[in-house]
Amino acid sequence: MHELKDDSIDRGLPPVQPVWKENIFILSRAFVPLVLHQMAYIAFPQYKWPFALAYPFYILCFMGFALQVVTRMSGYCVKLGTFDEKQIGRDRTPDKSVNHLAGGILAYMIIRTGIDFYLNYDKGVQNPLFDFSWSFPIRLALWEVTLDYFFYVYHRATHEVDYLWNIHKHHHTTKHPTAILAILAEEKQEFLEVLTIPLLTSLVVPMTFSEGYITLAYTIYVEMLGHSGVRAHWCHPILWPLEAFGAGLAVEDHDLHHRFGKSGKNYGKQSRLWDRVFGTCAERIETWGM
Repeated sequence: MHELKDDSIDRGLPPVQPVWKENIFILSRAFVPLVLHQMAYIAFPQYKWPFALAYPFYILCFMGFALQVVTRMSGYCVKLGTFDEKQIGRDRTPDKSVNHLAGGILAYMIIRTGIDFYLNYDKGVQNPLFDFSWSFPIRLALWEVTLDYFFYVYHRATHEVDYLWNIHKHHHTTKHPTAILAILAEEKQEFLEVLTIPLLTSLVVPMTFSEGYITLAYTIYVEMLGHSGVRAHWCHPILWPLEAFGAGLAVEDHDLHHRFGKSGKNYGKQSRLWDRVFGTCAERIETWGM
C-alpha cells in the first residue's frame, strides 16, 4: 500500500463496505474485557476489581483492540487499494518520528481509558457486562456528534488562524496517512485531542463505565479508519444514517482533508454534520455519488 500503482491497474468502482459487518467486528472485540471482567466476578463474587487492577487490564485490552483495527485496515488497503494510489502510495512513518509516535500512542491509550475510569469506574457494580441502559445507542450517537462539534471548532480554528496552525501542522506532514499515523501530533495537539475534547464530551453526555469503554472502541476505530486511506465507500458504523443528508463521514472525506493541507475542508472526524452546517464540505472524488 506504500507503493505508487501503475495506471494500467483498473480496480473498478470502490466497493461499499457493509456497516453491519464493521459493527460485528467492533463489538465482538470491544466486549472481550467486559466478558472477562464479568467472568472474574462470577468465579470470585467476593472480590471486586480495584482501580489498580482494572485500569491496567483495560489499557492492555484497549491496546489489543487498536492493534486489531490497524491490522484490519492495513489488510483492506492491500486488498482493495488506497485512494489516490496512482499518484502516490501511502506515507510511511518517518524514522525521526517513530519514538514520538510510539509515545503518543501510549499516551492516547492511557489517557482515553483514564477518562472513563476517572468519571465512571465503580468497583461495586455487580455486572459490568450488563451495565448498559436502553438509551445507550442514542447516547453513543450523541456522544460522537458532540465530540465532533468540539473537534470541528478546534480543528477549523487551527487551519484558519495562523498562530494556531503551529499546534496542528505536524499532523499535516502526512498527505496520504495510514491508520497508525492517526495520532501523529505534537504535544499541544495531543493534549487537546486526546484529553480535553473527549473529557468535555463525556461531561456533556454521561455514560456508565461499560458504555464509556465501548464508546472508546468506536471512537478509535473511526479515527483510524479515517486515516487508513482504504479505497472503499466505508462509512461511520454508528452515524451512517447521516449519509442520507450528505452529512455522513466516509474514508475519502478525511483523506481529502489531508491532501488539502492548511486550506482545509472536511474538518469533522466523526461526521460531516458540522461541515455541512457551516459550509466546509468538500466533494468526494473516487466515491462521488455513492
